Amino acid sequence: MENKHALFLAELTEQLPGCKSNQRQSWLKKIAQENIPIDTLAPLLLKKRAIALPFSWLLSGIAKADPATFNQALPQLYAMRKEVKTFDFEQSFATYWGLAGVPAENEVDAIDLLFKLLQSPHINVTTKSRALIPLDALTQKYPELKNELRECLEVQQNNSTAQFKKRAQNLLNLLT
Repeated sequence: MENKHALFLAELTEQLPGCKSNQRQSWLKKIAQENIPIDTLAPLLLKKRAIALPFSWLLSGIAKADPATFNQALPQLYAMRKEVKTFDFEQSFATYWGLAGVPAENEVDAIDLLFKLLQSPHINVTTKSRALIPLDALTQKYPELKNELRECLEVQQNNSTAQFKKRAQNLLNLLT
């Protein structure tokens, strides 16, 4: 079985650069059908950008397809985030945590990172919007965060797109 996974890892290494969405969908099916552990694929994040970035998109697909299994892999992926040098992998966690939830062991780090992403003027609106999903879930679990999130959203509404303003306003309405 290990040899089979090694062959698949080699296939991904070769084909991830320039891959299309339909190819990633095919790989998602294979990963699910063959129950390929995410930790065997995670070294792809340490490859050159042309491999690591599309692999991060594949990870998003895994999170959508099987959130519970992906949630179990998140602590390991989060632990290796600083080793990824070819793109800002840390920002991907706004998406991953929104799709699969925040593992208990990552909650403190998630709260810090998500607020940092939301408040940074250097982070794009898409990432900020994605950060709102896990932040909303965390404020449900930890109501003491609601005031901080409310203040942050009020500031960010003035500096964002219409879509973000709408999402932020919907969340603000839930927080009151």
